[in-house]
Amino acid sequence: LLGTGPGACEPLRQFLTCSPQEASAEALLLALCLWPRMSSDLVAASPLPKGCSAPPVAWAHSPGSVPRAQVASIASALFSGPYLKQVLPALQATTSACPRLHLL
Repeated sequence: LLGTGPGACEPLRQFLTCSPQEASAEALLLALCLWPRMSSDLVAASPLPKGCSAPPVAWAHSPGSVPRAQVASIASALFSGPYLKQVLPALQATTSACPRLHLL
């Protein structure tokens, strides 16, 4: 689905490839949920934090099921001041655009 070969979903790929400053709230939420299954080239072009490995598949769908040590570096990257400043427009848009996106 998110690879580069036949069967890859080009519209989804285009939706997920943007800088953190340009990301919509929906693109950021979808990228966070799909992160463990995304190819490395797609992660590099997405609004996700750079320089950290993908989390285990269960991290977004089963909170508390992944040991803290496994996700400590990811949490540190997601909640770092510079990254939060980059995604601030998407975070601010969640409160007015779609109340269900408060997951961000």
